[in-house]
Amino acid sequence: MNMKSGWPAPKRALILLAATALTIFLSMLPLGDLLTYPIRLFVTYVHELFHAVAALLTGGYVHSIAIHQDASGETMTAGGIGWIISMAGYVGTVLLGIICLRSMQRQANARGILVVFFSIAALTVFYTGMNSPFGTIVGSALAALFILTALYGHSLLADLLAAFTSIQLLFNAFYDLKTLLILSAGHNTHTDALNMQHSTGIPAIVWAILWLSLSGYAAYKLLLQQR
Repeated sequence: MNMKSGWPAPKRALILLAATALTIFLSMLPLGDLLTYPIRLFVTYVHELFHAVAALLTGGYVHSIAIHQDASGETMTAGGIGWIISMAGYVGTVLLGIICLRSMQRQANARGILVVFFSIAALTVFYTGMNSPFGTIVGSALAALFILTALYGHSLLADLLAAFTSIQLLFNAFYDLKTLLILSAGHNTHTDALNMQHSTGIPAIVWAILWLSLSGYAAYKLLLQQR
C-alpha cells in the first residue's frame, strides 16, 4: 500500500481548502450536525482514547470506555497521574488534528493518516466491549470505513476523507474546549476540569483556560506559524 497519495503541493492545498469549505458549509446547514454525526462521534473516540493512553503511560489502568449517542464519552481509569489523564483528552485531540493536517500539507500522507484513524477506532472498541454496545458497533463501522478507504479507496477519496476528518478533529476539539470554558464559568456540570478542581482545589475554569491556551499555542506553533 502506497501511503503517499502523490498529489503535488497545489492540489494538496486545494484538497485542504475543499475540506475546510465543506466543514464550514455543513456547519451552516440546519441538518449539518446530523450529516457530520459519525465524524463527531469519532472525535469522541479520539478524546476518550487519549485519556486511556495517558492513564497507561502514567502507570494507571483502564477499566472501560463508554461512547454515548449524544457524542459524549466516559473513560474509567484507576491510578496514573490525574492531571495528565484529564488534560490528555482535549489537548491530545487538538494535537492529533494539527499533526495530521501538517502531514497532509507537507507529504499528502492521506492513506497513512487513515490507518492511524483506523487504529484509534479499533483500540477504542477494544475498551468499549459489551459495556458500551453503541460504542462498539459505531467504532467498528468507523474502523472499517477508514481501513477500507486507506486500502482500496481512490486517492482523491482518501485525501478528502483524511483532510475532512483532520479538520473536524481540530474544529470540534476547540468547540469542546469553548463549551468546557462556558460550563466551568458557573456550572457544576461533571467535566474533566471539574475533576481537576476536586483533585487539586484549583477552580475548574482555571484548568479550562489553561487547556484552551495550550491548545491554541500548539495550533499557532505547529499549524499557523510560517517557518
